[in-house]
Amino acid sequence: MIPIIRIRTNEASYAQIAHHLARANKQFVPLLSSRVDIEAYAHKIFDNTYRMEAWDGTELVGLVATYCNDSERMIAYITNVSVFTDWAGKGLGSDLLQRTVLHMQSIGLAQIRLEVDRNNVTAMRLYERAGFCECDVNGSIVTMSRAAG
Repeated sequence: MIPIIRIRTNEASYAQIAHHLARANKQFVPLLSSRVDIEAYAHKIFDNTYRMEAWDGTELVGLVATYCNDSERMIAYITNVSVFTDWAGKGLGSDLLQRTVLHMQSIGLAQIRLEVDRNNVTAMRLYERAGFCECDVNGSIVTMSRAAG
């Protein structure tokens, strides 16, 4: 039987976000835990982002978290894109990104940006397929952007 994925917004609790990030840690390049304190980062995501979430039953299996607080320049910043390995390659990340872009359009934001490590080839391909283009490089960190509209 194929599980039914529910897509929700801003439903996850802090604890569910922290659990998700800890479980997805090894999928990040470099490891998420090498760049942030996962517990503190989960709090920031819970408190300050718009979240597009994918649920398999009661488990958060996919997450795109976006800061929408640059009202002066009308830019949204995606801070996290993570999908559990079990769901990779099934279009879930693309779907969550597309839904996020549509929401950013609906609230009138002009641009969406994100940062990715150049060595994370899988993520860079995902972002390019979603319409993001490189706009800056600082060491191994690539800033990508796309118009929201």
